[in-house]
Amino acid sequence: MLGNHGHSCAAGVELFQDSSPASPGWLARGKDCRRRCRAFTLIELLVVIAITLIIISILLPSVGKARDAARRAVCLSNQRQIVTALATYVNSNKEFFPREGNYDPNREEWNRVYLSWAVGLRPFLDAKINPDVDPNDFFVTTEVYRDPARKRDGHNVNYVVNSFAFAEPGIVDLNGRYDYRYRRGLTPMSRMRSPEVTLYISEFGDDADGSIMAAINTWENIDAQRAQYYDVWDPLFLEEGSIKLRVGGRRHGRYANAAFLDGHAASLKTSEVLDVNTWDDHDYGVRQGWFFKLN
Repeated sequence: MLGNHGHSCAAGVELFQDSSPASPGWLARGKDCRRRCRAFTLIELLVVIAITLIIISILLPSVGKARDAARRAVCLSNQRQIVTALATYVNSNKEFFPREGNYDPNREEWNRVYLSWAVGLRPFLDAKINPDVDPNDFFVTTEVYRDPARKRDGHNVNYVVNSFAFAEPGIVDLNGRYDYRYRRGLTPMSRMRSPEVTLYISEFGDDADGSIMAAINTWENIDAQRAQYYDVWDPLFLEEGSIKLRVGGRRHGRYANAAFLDGHAASLKTSEVLDVNTWDDHDYGVRQGWFFKLN
């Protein structure tokens, strides 16, 4: 208690009453109280802001790189899960695996054999899916089909599989542009001579103008039909600048992920994943018709 001796300043400096006749009343003991309690000057505030911005500019690239690395890792995991499901599918289907799918509304038995990979593998990735009855929900519940690095645009399948038909090393049979039977569809695994270097699945490109989604939306709400766009069989699908580009070679900066028939997945440089030779399955020859059947 100060009594007649004074009050306490907000900054903890005592004020004393001077009984001298010359005193105007309460005086500050040392006139530095106001100086200690004053606000920042404009210059000081600007300095603090500048330092804060510098720190943010240093940290942001690191945060961005960490985020991109995390998305890339999730994508790799997705593709590994898909090729693991592929191995289970092969074991359950007489050593055949799906590639280019086909759908004919008048041939239901055909449709269950020549399924798109996205339909065929889904029951092995999602226990809720009946292998004989498609939910026809355009894969909305199958998270493993979605790449977190790809902008959402209505496509719930963000990967494409290898349906290239190589007539000989480095040469793709272009008859597939006009007749789907020249593309590589259902294939026995025994024809794959080098599964460790045979790319099965990679990144679906950006549907920049919405043309692929527009084409899909012209069809009925049937997954087996709508999933036919998620495979690649034309070199133009790998050509940057082409309106037909269907492979996202820059999905992860200068890289794109891919998974191979032996079950491993890896990040490939853009130049690699967009090189048609990377998609060579070493199963050469011109073949019209899908001669391989499960029964």
